[in-house]
Amino acid sequence: MSVFRSRKFLDLAHDMHECTLQIPGVCVDYSVEGLEPCHSNWQEEGIGIGIKADDIFAAGCHRCHMEIDDKANLSRDEKIWYWRRGVIRTVRHLLKAGKLKVSA
Repeated sequence: MSVFRSRKFLDLAHDMHECTLQIPGVCVDYSVEGLEPCHSNWQEEGIGIGIKADDIFAAGCHRCHMEIDDKANLSRDEKIWYWRRGVIRTVRHLLKAGKLKVSA
């Protein structure tokens, strides 16, 4: 299985300013500098030893990104739930803004 890579797609996160992860007690919600692409860290999303995650991401503020990646405040299931919700919100935002288009 090939891995999806796109620098242009990743750069779209930096053009967003409202965090899509919005983890309560962690999120700063808005970033003037733009957001970070937060990748999956879980096998369910195809990651494994020597296999990096696809460039599918949730656009998150730095604090939420660190919470998903490193902190132990959330359970594994909670991290996955926030990340997946963030991916949906990110794609929805990019489609509505006309920055992501579907072609046949």
